[in-house]
Amino acid sequence: HMDILKSAFPQPVMLAFFGIIGIGMIQSALELVSGQRWSVKRLLDGLPEEDAGPMALTLLSGLVNRLAPKILRHYLVLPASLLIQILGFYLVVSCFTSVAAVRTAGWLWDPFPALDLRSLSLGNVRLSVVLGQWDAISSLLSVLVFDVLTILLPIELMTPTKSVKMEEELRTAGYSSLLSGLLFGNVSYISLSPTRFNADAGGVDRGSGLFAAALCVLWIFLGPELTAYVPKFVVGGMLCHLAFGYVLDVFWEPRSLLSMGEYLIILAIILYYLITDLAPAIFLGLALCSFSFILRYSQSSNLEFVTVAGQAAMFSNRFRPPTDHAFLKSTRGIVVVRTFCSQLFFGTMASILAEVEPFLSNDARFLLVDLSSLRTIDSSGLVGFQKVPPHIQTVLVCLSPDLEAQVRRAGLAVNLFGSIDEGLEWCEDRILKFRHLGDSDLSSLLLVPSSNNPSLPSRDVPRLSPAEVCQAVKMALGSNLEELEPLLFQLPVKKHEVVFHEGALAEGLYVVVRGALQIQYGNQRGIVLGPGEVVADANLHRSFGQPDQDSSPGRGKAVTAGEVLCEAALYAPHLHSWSLVASAPSMLLLLRRDNLLLAEQRHPQAAISLHRCLMRSQMQKSGAWPVQEIGPARRTASM
Repeated sequence: HMDILKSAFPQPVMLAFFGIIGIGMIQSALELVSGQRWSVKRLLDGLPEEDAGPMALTLLSGLVNRLAPKILRHYLVLPASLLIQILGFYLVVSCFTSVAAVRTAGWLWDPFPALDLRSLSLGNVRLSVVLGQWDAISSLLSVLVFDVLTILLPIELMTPTKSVKMEEELRTAGYSSLLSGLLFGNVSYISLSPTRFNADAGGVDRGSGLFAAALCVLWIFLGPELTAYVPKFVVGGMLCHLAFGYVLDVFWEPRSLLSMGEYLIILAIILYYLITDLAPAIFLGLALCSFSFILRYSQSSNLEFVTVAGQAAMFSNRFRPPTDHAFLKSTRGIVVVRTFCSQLFFGTMASILAEVEPFLSNDARFLLVDLSSLRTIDSSGLVGFQKVPPHIQTVLVCLSPDLEAQVRRAGLAVNLFGSIDEGLEWCEDRILKFRHLGDSDLSSLLLVPSSNNPSLPSRDVPRLSPAEVCQAVKMALGSNLEELEPLLFQLPVKKHEVVFHEGALAEGLYVVVRGALQIQYGNQRGIVLGPGEVVADANLHRSFGQPDQDSSPGRGKAVTAGEVLCEAALYAPHLHSWSLVASAPSMLLLLRRDNLLLAEQRHPQAAISLHRCLMRSQMQKSGAWPVQEIGPARRTASM
């Protein structure tokens, strides 16, 4: 995970981090030679005269150290430059003053005390104090991991041909910290300055690092006295040398790589650092890079294609007559879209809707979106589907199970299918239903938008109490059938709503509880409505090709409360030979064929009573049973 996080930092943030390191090193160099804390405000107020000389010489030393190796291009140029600066300093001192005088003036350090190993004793360690600092140790480990991460990122950028392995680096830092602790030292961490110095000097081999480590160990014993003779401006110049390298890495080296917008982000990060601190500046840079990415990503295309299904000859695998096929080819009702993005958020959703909008004309009816490339969807992407024009029904296909569950939980009024073929077939079926309605707005004819999402709240529909259901069954079929009440499906219908149409597969037995319905025969020359679809009066008559008069030849008899329909559908599959349309708001009960099998298993006595009642009904219609033994309130209609 650390390797992934390491590679997730944007380039402008890393370069701004380089610039901040450079500014910090310059600040450290100035504080080193002056012995005082420096800030932007203090620099703007003016420099003290006694500090102006050392600080100017420090900046000049750093500039020489940076430019000389660039011009002469030899790895010995930098050591020679340092040696010349030290010898030149003592040459001037020997000519005009003394070493003690320049040390008093602050040009040299005072001698450091020698290292005394005799003071290191395990007897001075109190384990109880160490064990009581677990909260501080935990914080220290977190800071150490972050420190390793932030230092390794610039190091990896200095070696573009190699990739730093975070696991190995953390393990190395842990071992070295443990060893340092056993020797009563501080926590070990990666130092960026000598690493950069080694890289600038051409040290690309492991031996250079080992030699530098050995030199540091040697300097622990021999260095305290020698350090007192190294001029401060030389050490500060080395820091400025490294700082100028970072500044050049930010503003000059990547000039052919960065855009103007990225330069502005880098500048904003550095300026914010000067005002606040490092962490807020880095977070600001990440926010600016994220906003820039979203802005550019939303302006790019996220669609593999967007087309009208008929014009692109995209059809489902279902066999259709030539006339239906020709109509689907000429219609603009189905718009098909396929994305190639893996993330759906507000940026991608805005661009998708902008590309699709020209295709969603008044003729469009369905928007079928292939989301097979998606891996994640956020809440902004889900809300974006609600911005589709209201006359368009959205169909989403090829979602993974997790994403499909997420869409269903969101309660979107969309239709979900596992494949593009299923979605196309569903859209084609509904396009063919309304083919004879011309240019009228089809969405205005449907009273309820279509969706197969069960998470949507159910409509407020009238319901019957168990007592009312038992009373209706008793009136229509007879007594001893109360146990069938849980197996009966309540079917409320509105005026002019089609319960089932001619030629459809019958589901089971219908009992009319209340209301009035009309049996209609005839050749369906118009739209074919499924259960639950409602159209206006004129369209209903157009669908069956009949005028408004009730006495038209295509109309059958009226059906009222207490009647039983489609008894034979309980025992074998049948096709309806007529259509049933509500002429007034009505309530029906439906006993499906599979529920009859459940009734025979759970309530055998009630099932026997139902079979006996239906047998008497059929025998009465054929004249084999006396009419008076059938209750006067029950009338039946044949299949």
